[in-house]
Amino acid sequence: MHEGPPDDLPLAQQWGTLAEDPLASVFRRHFDALKAAHDAQPGEGVLVAAVDGNGLFDAHAHLRLPQTGIAHLIVGRHERCDFVLSRDSDVSLRHVLIRATRTPKGKIHLRAIDLRSRLGLLSEEGRRCEAVASKGP
Repeated sequence: MHEGPPDDLPLAQQWGTLAEDPLASVFRRHFDALKAAHDAQPGEGVLVAAVDGNGLFDAHAHLRLPQTGIAHLIVGRHERCDFVLSRDSDVSLRHVLIRATRTPKGKIHLRAIDLRSRLGLLSEEGRRCEAVASKGP
């Protein structure tokens, strides 16, 4: 059975552009398109966006946030996913679960959880991880 690289090694050979071009740089480059997509959303929520391997803004989805509880969406190539990335063969059929929760004080917590995809998730440093989390402002 072929095994991928250990979880603690960078995947620079496959995903070199991520390590060379950190998320902040990609965000700045696509800020106008991201802002327009966010402003067009019908209510409060989180904009989930995909940038392809060539650095092009590929697609986006809006994750509406409930006042209490959990909201989620599944990203993958499968047509039944909430956020479909059908053109990218590196994306698994069901690749990642994006989950948003709101604390009692109203803060938003986001978590991206790998769904045992072939390539997994990568940190901004290019390291494999099972999940990444962000705690809102």
